[in-house]
Amino acid sequence: NVKKTKTTKNYIDAFLKKKSEPDKFNINKYSDTVADVLYLEEDNLHFMFVASLLFIDVDYKIIASFTGVGEKEIKVFEELFFNRKFFRGVLAKINFFKKLLFSDNEDERELGIILKSAHLFGKEYIEWKFGLSAKDTSTQNVVLNTFKDMYFKHMEKSYIIKPNEIQEHIRAGKQLISAALDIQKSQSSGGSTIDSIKQYLIELNNSVGNNGWNEDLEVLDLNSYNSEIDLKENKEKGL
Repeated sequence: NVKKTKTTKNYIDAFLKKKSEPDKFNINKYSDTVADVLYLEEDNLHFMFVASLLFIDVDYKIIASFTGVGEKEIKVFEELFFNRKFFRGVLAKINFFKKLLFSDNEDERELGIILKSAHLFGKEYIEWKFGLSAKDTSTQNVVLNTFKDMYFKHMEKSYIIKPNEIQEHIRAGKQLISAALDIQKSQSSGGSTIDSIKQYLIELNNSVGNNGWNEDLEVLDLNSYNSEIDLKENKEKGL
């Protein structure tokens, strides 16, 4: 349903040829710019990454720097496959999420989860989802990433109607919370190395696996977790 223009004609012709006659399609017959756009479309990870950045209105230049293609190719990709103008307003976004999340297509459901999360949490979620966070191995950053990993994974699971998977994730989340708190305590009393953190997580995981976590499960509300009392105590401890 994309209108063929002078700018997009070659791209559309190549895309339709690739879809309708894949055995006869030869990418070498097309320019590098056409090949780049087709690659962004056909590679699932790149498609979801570019779509999520467009969805939260990231500049073309930034997206191009992440993907290694030109700004022109990002603009063409948007015009052909994911025009952000269609998603103005919260209602339009919610309606789009519903269509994707209840789709019979697994890739569309995954895209729905990513876009809904990107809409709710923005750049921070995308950095976590696609591994763009700084590789800082300080104890403080390990603790922070532990909480992020638990929280974002739980949010993603909550968009899928599979109660068993959600319960399994909550179990893992409780492990991570316990580990993060213990790491914080050890930091305040002299520090903790990355190796000791890894070993602690391994031991905790084995312990959890043995006892089965039979007690009632709870979901941690991270928004209310850092109460004024907690913040005051952490400040006094230098955390």
